[in-house]
Amino acid sequence: MNFLLDQYLRLKIRTRIYLLGFCYSLCIVLAVGAGRSLPLSYAVITTALFVACGAFFCGLLFWSVNDALQRILGYLKEMTEGNLRQKISAKRNK
Repeated sequence: MNFLLDQYLRLKIRTRIYLLGFCYSLCIVLAVGAGRSLPLSYAVITTALFVACGAFFCGLLFWSVNDALQRILGYLKEMTEGNLRQKISAKRNK
């Protein structure tokens, strides 16, 4: 799991948004398909599962973007306090 998360975090922000937007859209399409083709009890369960997966993808996107923004704010705070000697670099480089 850490391998997949590390590979995800190496992607650019734009690529992360596209990837997770695609995954979330796929979850919606699969939930609609399940709702139309499965019996009611299975449809409710699979729809709930796909909605949970979509919420996971949204949370992952928020967490990864927020983490990067918090690091940037930390750098800017140090700079406004006069510390210009800190090394600023990307957290994960290819």
